Amino acid sequence: MYTILRASTNLTDICVSLNLKEEDSTEGACRGLPLINPVRLILAYQPMQFFIQGTTRELVDTIVTCIPSWENLAVVEMPHDSPDSVVAHNGMVAVPLKAAKNLRSLVLSSYEEHLFVHGRIQSETPIRTTHERLCNIMRLKAAAAV
Repeated sequence: MYTILRASTNLTDICVSLNLKEEDSTEGACRGLPLINPVRLILAYQPMQFFIQGTTRELVDTIVTCIPSWENLAVVEMPHDSPDSVVAHNGMVAVPLKAAKNLRSLVLSSYEEHLFVHGRIQSETPIRTTHERLCNIMRLKAAAAV
């Protein structure tokens, strides 16, 4: 992963899965993430299977450290497949998002997460739009049914 990230100088979007097994290595990702400057970060995980420990902790810590240095970061998405997502999981990135000077859009999976995360960063970031993915998906399904 390090070699790929090191060679990806024009990378604009990155999706990082945080659902890791104990035997998964994050060494390459942790070394390579500081070398990029993405426009969009997607943090993907299944809330019911997500535990911050071991290699997952190292990866989360690296992302938290990188967010303030990613000057191009304008969009952060934290989607899940569960409407009953655990708000605390997104809380881990709320603090570093305060330092994302060019953050313009935050996409979350539920209204509760919107209140939780956006409420902690709104006064310190120039976010223009916050989206609740679940609400948007429900609106699209309703429109398609008509």
